[in-house]
Amino acid sequence: MNKYIFCISISICMFSGVAHADWKQTKWGMSVAQVKAKVPDAQPVPEDSATQYQYNIRSGERTLLAEANYKVADMTYDVRYIFDDKGKLKAINMVGDQYNYIRTFNLLSGKYGRPANYTGNGDNLSSATWQVPEQHMVIKLEELMKTMIRYEPVTDAL
Repeated sequence: MNKYIFCISISICMFSGVAHADWKQTKWGMSVAQVKAKVPDAQPVPEDSATQYQYNIRSGERTLLAEANYKVADMTYDVRYIFDDKGKLKAINMVGDQYNYIRTFNLLSGKYGRPANYTGNGDNLSSATWQVPEQHMVIKLEELMKTMIRYEPVTDAL
């Protein structure tokens, strides 16, 4: 029973908002101002290279907004809003404690089923990917000294 309530709670927390939202109340392609209006707790991130290095997992990405201490099922994540060169929302990264990985994996598996791809060696280098076709979204979960969740739209680009 607790697992059932837990799964419902995580689903509500992760995808609350209007039915057409891509993540929380945001949509892919929104401007920084539009995302900020939908997520008032998100704070601007300076664009200097030293700060961007601290906020980004992938080289060359631009985190322009960040939301600290976002709670999901009693786990805390820092949410990073990633924008493309035109200032449009292209991905969401959530970064949390390394020990959140197994619990997060179980929650995502409960919501989306078995991951499309999974690699793990039991040595803090695990990753899983879920395809969510009805939302045109890919969710990637990685464990590399931290637990990282990435939400991004499915594109036709190679």
